[in-house]
Amino acid sequence: MRTLLFISLLILFAFAKNTYPIAEPDLLEEIERNKAIAERKLSAELKKFSNENYFQTSIHKDWRIKLPLAKKSRTERIDWVYELETDIPRVDESGRIVGILYPKGYRFRPLQYFLVDPPTLIVFDGYDKRQIKIVKALLKRERYRMLIASDGRIFDLMEQFQERVFLLHPKLKSLAQIKEGVSVIKWDRKSGHIVKEVYGEDALKKLNP
Repeated sequence: MRTLLFISLLILFAFAKNTYPIAEPDLLEEIERNKAIAERKLSAELKKFSNENYFQTSIHKDWRIKLPLAKKSRTERIDWVYELETDIPRVDESGRIVGILYPKGYRFRPLQYFLVDPPTLIVFDGYDKRQIKIVKALLKRERYRMLIASDGRIFDLMEQFQERVFLLHPKLKSLAQIKEGVSVIKWDRKSGHIVKEVYGEDALKKLNP
């Protein structure tokens, strides 16, 4: 019984992030007070996570950015070259390291090692109605695709497009040099280049969304 009480006290102290000397006369009062504070904080966090609006607009908040609609449509090619940050060892059949297969600093084009083409990525700002119109038109021609939103109410966008919508990852933004919407990312495995088709204000008339 004493062991159980001791463990319970330790848990309460840890949860409240404060410790108090056992000799303190109002120990139980302090424990109850801090427990109540911790429970209120926990309740507030649970309420936040149960709020649909939180998931719609605040998940990965540090990823979210505004993408302006491009003024003019264009196509860009990006030479995707990766440089090894460490040596890749050469290993024999027994598992022993017998040398270096690829040294640190070795450069190569990852796309040239892909066996199949990755899906086309359609990147847009989910709060921009003009970009959404362009995306709807693009969906008719891009069958093997993924929708990537830089921001927006994600669940509403999924319902609107009737398919999954993902948030733009900062690494993808950097890799494909995405600065405007709507950016359509395609992959040229033969050359190892990323092909970025940007659809701007002039596309609204040409695509007739």
